Amino acid sequence: MRKILPVSGMCGIASIIDERDTSKGESVYKLFFTGVTFSMNYTLLFLFFGIIQLSHAQELVTTSAERLAGSVSLLKGQLKIGKKSVSIKACHSVIFNPIFSGKKENFHYIFLTDGSIVSGHTSGFSRTKGAIDFTTLLGEKLSFPLSAIHSILYAGSAKIPDYKQNGLHVRLKNKQAIKATIDYMTPMLIGLREGKTKHRLKKDRISRIDNVGVQIKVRPQDDLLISRYGDRLYGSIETITAKTVLFRFNKQALELPLSVVSRIEFGNASRVSLTEIKPSSHTNTAFLDRIHATVYNKTLFGFQLSLGRCYYNRGIAAQSKTVLSYSLNSAYKLFSFTVGLDGRAGHAQVIIKGDNAVLFDEPVRPDLFKSIQLPLNGVRILQVIVDYGKFGSGGDYVLLTEPILIKK
Repeated sequence: MRKILPVSGMCGIASIIDERDTSKGESVYKLFFTGVTFSMNYTLLFLFFGIIQLSHAQELVTTSAERLAGSVSLLKGQLKIGKKSVSIKACHSVIFNPIFSGKKENFHYIFLTDGSIVSGHTSGFSRTKGAIDFTTLLGEKLSFPLSAIHSILYAGSAKIPDYKQNGLHVRLKNKQAIKATIDYMTPMLIGLREGKTKHRLKKDRISRIDNVGVQIKVRPQDDLLISRYGDRLYGSIETITAKTVLFRFNKQALELPLSVVSRIEFGNASRVSLTEIKPSSHTNTAFLDRIHATVYNKTLFGFQLSLGRCYYNRGIAAQSKTVLSYSLNSAYKLFSFTVGLDGRAGHAQVIIKGDNAVLFDEPVRPDLFKSIQLPLNGVRILQVIVDYGKFGSGGDYVLLTEPILIKK
């Protein structure tokens, strides 16, 4: 078991005035230094208790969308919120902290065949094991066999290519694609073999690496841990204490501080992605001239699904006005999803209806995305509506990522 410590830092700037009167200057300096020391101690004390308070500001969401506030613990298979015991089967998720705000930085994102998405940096390659070494933002050094890797994203939301052949493809930023095998890898370079031709490339020239022919398959019974960096790790949650989470991922036990955990979703064999269900009806209404057709598991423009710092494998991309209707036949009790806008413009209205009753009706802005859990209570017809916002349909490119239904 490896313990991962949170990365934290503190930066302070101070100005010291050079007093020519040394007697007065010494007193001023001491007074100033004492004041700075007191201020820093007070700040550290405030941050310390603030972090403790944040770690206890937890919320448990049941599979019927009931929300319970309190300190959550999981020990020896017993899940508790405060002093109340809750069946794990009745629990959908536990919310700890918000995702860190800000844009995606210059990290690498590795997409695994089990649905996991891990952020960090590719650091090496073992030819004997056929595995890529990867250092995560959580500080852990992991190794992933190529057979378990679907793709690696190097340069932001790179467009998902359409390849004609299976195998490993390296796509450069100039859109050139090289079908090759990996010879070696360092933190800065990657060596490739394309038949008898060798390539030595700097990683900043690479857009993405795709293992074409390898499919992503999420096991519904796997637990999901979402870090504040946007990592999505599928595995098994073992314990939750007041300070840490013990999570088994990639055949390793990771002990994570709660300060880097955003949310945990418990595995459920009755979990179904809405992207796997064909709509019973689908209508598009253009605002003025035309509208983009709804697409699945990528953006309207063919890029990897992403909101804020987070990437996703599954989702629905639609422009206003779009109405998707699904026949559920009263088989589900919960609908969960994350909704936001793809881009820096637009102002859409997203409405979710169950048997014509409004379950969710909120505006969606570029600077905000949110995770939602809605009770279905035997809904027969579910409607997902992307309506015009304040400015017509311009920029109203809505992403409904990881839309999950939980069966009764």
